[in-house]
Amino acid sequence: MGDFNDILHQTEKREGNAQPLNLINGFRDAVESSGLSDFSFEGYQFTWERSKDTPNWVEAKLDKILTSDSWNDLFMHAKASSVIAPKSDLLPLHLHMYQAINQKPKGRFRFENLWLKESLCRDVMIECWSNSYGYPLIDRVGRCGKAIWDWGKNFSRNFHRRIDYWKSRMEHTKHRRDLHGISLFREAQFQYLRVLRQQSDY
Repeated sequence: MGDFNDILHQTEKREGNAQPLNLINGFRDAVESSGLSDFSFEGYQFTWERSKDTPNWVEAKLDKILTSDSWNDLFMHAKASSVIAPKSDLLPLHLHMYQAINQKPKGRFRFENLWLKESLCRDVMIECWSNSYGYPLIDRVGRCGKAIWDWGKNFSRNFHRRIDYWKSRMEHTKHRRDLHGISLFREAQFQYLRVLRQQSDY
């Protein structure tokens, strides 16, 4: 698993000079003679690029996961995916061997002080406080507390959904070469890194 600096098929390279057939055939023969096969992965397939956003932009699928039949039998539920790395010309691959989980442990909810950094948390509090005008103070505090509680639970649980969303947006726009497509990719890149920083804070 890693950067083999070669491709198995011409379709694994986009733009630039065509890869010499003798190199492709040599690499393919070496893989097959070793009893290995190319393990497919999800996500963006071109794991290396050069001169992005220029007329000389070249992409290729240089990173691969090569596995044997015995490994495939042992880890039949394994899955892999490429991981968008906005600050690198290489996309790392993530390989996960799934195991059966009988029961998901229940987490205990608690208020996170870092929520106070989120503008949405402030908006929820202001809106609830305004809507509860005229109620006794203890009721207003209780209503606002519940509103923030509900918002906070959803906010904490939605990290993976938001990360997957912006990752998907980067994957869908990464190959775009027009100015609008590049702008969309950079916006998705910014939001993706922002959510990752938020997750690391929690």
